[in-house]
Amino acid sequence: MDISKKLECEIMDIKTQIIEQINDASNIAIIMHDNPDADAIGSAIALEEILKQLNKNTAIITQNKIKKKYAQIFGKARVNKYYLPNFYFDVLFVLDCSEQSRISIKLKDYSDNIIVIDHHKNFNPYGTIYWQENKISNSILIFYLIKELIKQKYNVFFTEIIATALYMGISGDSFNFRNLNTTAETHQISAELIEYGADLEYVNEIEKYSRSILKLQKQVWDNLIYDEQYKIIYTVISPQTIKDAKSTYEDASQIINVMRLISDVDVAIVFIPLKNKVYIKTRSHSINVSRIMKLFGGGGHELAAGAVCYSDTTFSVVNSVIKKVKEAIDISKRQAK
Repeated sequence: MDISKKLECEIMDIKTQIIEQINDASNIAIIMHDNPDADAIGSAIALEEILKQLNKNTAIITQNKIKKKYAQIFGKARVNKYYLPNFYFDVLFVLDCSEQSRISIKLKDYSDNIIVIDHHKNFNPYGTIYWQENKISNSILIFYLIKELIKQKYNVFFTEIIATALYMGISGDSFNFRNLNTTAETHQISAELIEYGADLEYVNEIEKYSRSILKLQKQVWDNLIYDEQYKIIYTVISPQTIKDAKSTYEDASQIINVMRLISDVDVAIVFIPLKNKVYIKTRSHSINVSRIMKLFGGGGHELAAGAVCYSDTTFSVVNSVIKKVKEAIDISKRQAK
């Protein structure tokens, strides 16, 4: 058996193991990483809908308030609030979470049977069952799990909600299909989800910026720092800057997606200090920023990653991150020669 066939069989075994665990469970919970994005939320909603089709009692644990813009897909009654049930579940699914440190609650308080489904590579496995594949989004793995259930003759099917949730996740993590790791597989699955009724208008609406981001952008643009030699662009967005612009931290986080589209920029970085923490968001066109963010206790995708540094000195965090990014660029240049 060649390596690719062996790997395919191993992945199939994991999916079968997961399905067996679902069969044996009555009460199932789902949790996502801290401050979940479109991919995490899309994965959770699609899995929840499928588990309901299988007549499982299902709950999504929310350790953070889900943003109101996801109300249509997540449910108006569930957004902008926490949900930490006082209940022990037969199975707890952990979705789109590369490390347990990205979850602020103790998983063992909710179940001793933890199934991890994650698409980030180069992280240590954890949980009872660990399914990891290097895909552009976690929603693709949920798509394949549903396909396997259908293949095994379970009475499940793709609804418009499931299709919209998964399409939202793929679109979000591929930056609307702009990422270089967008593949033919990405488009083929997305096309199939459109056939199942994915609501593209809603997904596109989610990706729009709020009007409050305009004033914030103006202030940020005046304080951008650009290193022409390394093609690094970065900025620090302080709480006072956000307050003066009558903006939000969500707007500040979205600034990075605008910065990454500026020409002659390879790496874009946003630093957001808050009390004794500095939130770091990075985007790149060629440098593995996930590897760099792991040095600061974070992680993510190769071309899109982040971290949270516990420090009262923003200046030292900025200098340390920029130094590591430059080192990575230098190594990349030497390897290219």
